[in-house]
Amino acid sequence: MDERLFNTGARVVSLDGQEIGVVEELAGEGSDAHLVVRLSDGDRTMMVPYDVIDTAQSNEDHVVIQGAVGDLLAPPMAVDDHERQSFGLTAEEAIAHVHEVDRGRLLIDKHVEMVPHEAAIDVGTDRVEVDRIPVNEEVDTPPQIREEGDTLIVPVVEEVLVVTKRYRILEEVRVTKYRDVRTETFHEELKREVVTVTEEDPEGNPVDR
Repeated sequence: MDERLFNTGARVVSLDGQEIGVVEELAGEGSDAHLVVRLSDGDRTMMVPYDVIDTAQSNEDHVVIQGAVGDLLAPPMAVDDHERQSFGLTAEEAIAHVHEVDRGRLLIDKHVEMVPHEAAIDVGTDRVEVDRIPVNEEVDTPPQIREEGDTLIVPVVEEVLVVTKRYRILEEVRVTKYRDVRTETFHEELKREVVTVTEEDPEGNPVDR
């Protein structure tokens, strides 16, 4: 609050609500600025520095002084019209301190336990069937090994003496691959971590929750 906003004639009270007087004059400048208050008895005045005014509870026509009225009107603080002096006000202040208190402790135990696990897995096995197919076909050049789908065809030939050399296919060996799929169940022990938390009081006794 700007100190110059107090009006002359404003009511002055103590923090405990007791009547002190009225503002007679705004005097001084800067750090020396103060109010000249005419006390309620009408015979005396006193100087009130701005730093003892509770600005949060004061307004233009209502000035609240920090301190009890008995302290404000003690002999060295109240003066007559011909001799004025400033005074300071004191107040108690509570300061909170924080310190740590041992409320106990937590014991954390971690161990590994074995957990049975079962899984179904498809297992494949390759097998072949061999068929011998008679052909008895003559060709001019030896046939090559070939594949038809999953079947491998291996021609078996012999040389035949004719006017010209030719090849007769005696048979074909056909090798067919099949896949048989079966389901097998495997049993295995898997590891899992387990945490146990135990709380103790400052004396080391377990605490139940």
